[in-house]
Amino acid sequence: MKGPILGILCGLVMILAAACAQEPADISLPSPRTSGGMPLRDALAQRQSTRSFSPAELSPQTLSDLLWAAAGINRPDAGKRTAPSARNWQEVSVYVVTAQGAYRYDAQANLLRAEVAADLRAATGKQSFVG
Repeated sequence: MKGPILGILCGLVMILAAACAQEPADISLPSPRTSGGMPLRDALAQRQSTRSFSPAELSPQTLSDLLWAAAGINRPDAGKRTAPSARNWQEVSVYVVTAQGAYRYDAQANLLRAEVAADLRAATGKQSFVG
């Protein structure tokens, strides 16, 4: 009797696992704003560190702007980046982690490439406020 019941239970677990597994989806970003904003000296004068964060998500536009500033393409004709790299190897990848999953920034396509469909925010740092 254990054999058939065990087989049925294993089958149900496999079906449930397949139904619950979510394939992460890529996220298209709006075009980054590459002009305007605060003058550099004003931004430097106002720069500060904080450990108090809003629980609100960044808007897609703000996220796109920040990702472009970190590792975007500022010279499309040559594929050159906003951040330099040795020999233009562009070996640094920027990741975004949200409640929905982990994504890698694809500067060429201006989108977030889905990597993992799980909430990994708590694993991104050691301070208590990270998660």
